[in-house]
Formats: sequence, C-alpha cells, structure tokens
Amino acid sequence: KKSRMELSMNKQIIAIFYLQLILCLIAAVYTFFWYRSEESVTDSYLDWGGESDYSVTGINYGTWLLIFANFVPISLIVTLEFVKFGQAMFISWDEGMYNEELEYYAKVQSSNLNEELGQVSYIFSDKTGTLTCNDMEYRQMCIGGIPYGSSVRGAQIEDHVNFVDNNFDRDRNARNSQSDMIERFILHMALCHTVIIKNDGT
Repeated sequence: KKSRMELSMNKQIIAIFYLQLILCLIAAVYTFFWYRSEESVTDSYLDWGGESDYSVTGINYGTWLLIFANFVPISLIVTLEFVKFGQAMFISWDEGMYNEELEYYAKVQSSNLNEELGQVSYIFSDKTGTLTCNDMEYRQMCIGGIPYGSSVRGAQIEDHVNFVDNNFDRDRNARNSQSDMIERFILHMALCHTVIIKNDGT
C-alpha cells in the first residue's frame, strides 16, 4: 500500500529525473561546441584531440550527469522513512488510543499510511458493529447444500461459538462424500482467515 503523498512524490522524482537528463543533454551539446571553438586553448589540459565527436559528447554528458546528481532527492526518501518510523512509535505510545478492556495499545502494522490518518474521503458502513457490539457468534453453516446449526440460541460451547447440531456430528462421522466435504470445510475455515497475534503476557 502507498499513500497519496508517496505516489505524488514518486511522480515528482521521475519528472525531476527526466528534467535532469534533458539538462545534461543540453549542457553536453553546449560543452561540445564550446570545446570545438576553443580547442586550441583547451586541448592542452583536456586532451580530447584524439577523441571523436561522439566520444567527446558522451564524456561531457556523463560529466554533467554526475554534476546534476543531487537533483534527484534520494535522501528525502530515507528521511521520510525515519519520520514514519518515529510516527509509528508515537502512535503505539499514545495513551488516548489505549484499550482498557483488552489492556492493549494501538499497534502499527504498517507505517506507509501514517499521513493518511484523518484524511477520510469515503465511509462505507453496514452498521454491523453497532448492531452486534462487535461480539459475533458462530451459529450456522451450510456444507454441500446441507445446513447445520440453528438461529436459536443454545448452549455456548466456546467463546463466540454457539453452534449445536447433532446432525453435524452424525454426518461428520459417516465416512462418506459428505463427511469429506465437512472435513475440507473445517480445514478451509481454520486456514483461510487473518489472525493478528497478540502477546497478553501469559
């Protein structure tokens, strides 16, 4: 992921680089004509008398490229990375973003989007968090066209799991095509999700 500032900076650096190439070309051509007009005076210390016109122009172009090397702000990129790292540290130390219920500070997973904080352009919301208080329970699933579980609240087995269905246990132990699909479903459900590891001190 890249922020809008980073994308804009990349475009500007590319534009500066092309400008540098154009300036070096203009300077190299000018230096070539100047050298040919002053060859009798400058040949004693430049010693380009035996070089062809293309060689002289190429040498001049490379010389001006080195002179204008500071046009491209490479150090700016390094400086920005240090600034973003510092911002990430301050975010993780911010007492205003401390969750007392979980005893957990804000954790910065990526510092690439620090400058995007607070610059909201669009908000998409389905009110899910408001209706469920972000406390969701697993009650039902459908495997191979067969539904399992119930929308009716039953005995809670594990945290956030409210799934009770005797048919599920029966089909899982049946050793047929349906039991194979159930095993694959459970495997995919266990693997295909995002988990953020948190150290709770235990």
